Amino acid sequence: MAISLGPSGLVLNNDTMGHYEEGQWQCYLYNASSGGTAVGGGYVGYIRVGDLVTLHGQASFTNASAAIGGVATYINLPFTPRNYGGQNSSDLIISTWNTALNMWEEGYPSISMSPGSTRHAFYRHMYNGADNMTGSHWGNGGRIQFNNQVYMTS
Repeated sequence: MAISLGPSGLVLNNDTMGHYEEGQWQCYLYNASSGGTAVGGGYVGYIRVGDLVTLHGQASFTNASAAIGGVATYINLPFTPRNYGGQNSSDLIISTWNTALNMWEEGYPSISMSPGSTRHAFYRHMYNGADNMTGSHWGNGGRIQFNNQVYMTS
């Protein structure tokens, strides 16, 4: 493996990694993919190297149940996900706690990342399918934890 610094950025095996960025984005839950009621969850960290985005940190949604109720929830991400070979979406498995879901019995949560979208649906995956995670599932203190989840942007 050859690593060097070129005029356009870090070079790894003759491939230029032209973009490096560290920062935070404000994480929101929405009650619709195109807008709707927003519930702020605080700031979460990211590191972007080239097209790879790594998410780390946690956000707490203190009033999702009261503000959104039984409607499907969506989340924003710091960068628009890339199209993965023509797929409609790719799932980003996440950790949650202090929600109305028992992950062991009621399914695990994920973000369904849609290429080109700025907001992405939450789902809970169960034995025979998946349904939307609602504001009621989040409750009034639900948290999301990003444990170095990685996705690709354009």
